[in-house]
Amino acid sequence: MRSDDFKKMFRVFTDSMDPKRILEVIEVQPQTESEKPVLSLPRSDYMERIHDVVVPEALQNKLYTGISFVDDAWDGFTPGTVTAFTGTPGAGKTSLGLAICDALAGQGQVCAFNSTEQAEGQIKVIADRLRLQNPFFVSNHADVDSTLTAAIDVQAEFLVVDSLQTMGLWVPKRKEKELSVGSPTTITAILKKIILHAQEQECAVFLICQMTRSGTIKGPRSIEHDTDIHGHLSHLKGQEHGTVRELLLKKNRYGPALAPYYLDYDGFSFREVSL
Repeated sequence: MRSDDFKKMFRVFTDSMDPKRILEVIEVQPQTESEKPVLSLPRSDYMERIHDVVVPEALQNKLYTGISFVDDAWDGFTPGTVTAFTGTPGAGKTSLGLAICDALAGQGQVCAFNSTEQAEGQIKVIADRLRLQNPFFVSNHADVDSTLTAAIDVQAEFLVVDSLQTMGLWVPKRKEKELSVGSPTTITAILKKIILHAQEQECAVFLICQMTRSGTIKGPRSIEHDTDIHGHLSHLKGQEHGTVRELLLKKNRYGPALAPYYLDYDGFSFREVSL
């Protein structure tokens, strides 16, 4: 405190003996922006200063479909990320994945759709029903390595895998190899390969996942924790045979989440509706 301030405080105190007045005099003024200390960080061989980090160009160029509810929900697909996509049986998970491929292809993106559950001809039947018109790749590889090799071969920027729990992994067994499917260890290993592929190839992956009867993702909890986004498509409660669906992103590291979108799905297309 400066000497003049102290004299002023003492004079007020002796003249009026008013404690409130004393508080007014000695009240501490907040610091201005120019007075706030600026922290200077030293350089480190082990950590990067946040202002020096350069975001790769690919991560800044999100993929937009032109489908309003998809673009709003995901805020565009960020290259290098993996979406775990779940849903109730018959809600339209495969159909939505195909529709997104078609829409992104219409925007000039290279897309690939691999199904371990359906052959290419069956995928084409669904695509024709949905009246899809833009070109993208489809395959029916049973194992993760073949799927990812094919995606690299066509330089896919967006990859749909249908589904994680039916995808296989070749594992050594004596002198031969065996295709392992569905075990927690296998699912974890496949997931790691898919995440690494997404990051190294700067590819957005749409990973369709199966659910248990209790409503959780089938398999280890790492599926939900290790993926960047968790989207869910479901029938409305009490309307399991109706056409209205709820799309909800339960988790999204690169955009908004927990805002429901209501869609009318008549088996041919998805249309956003208000409830």
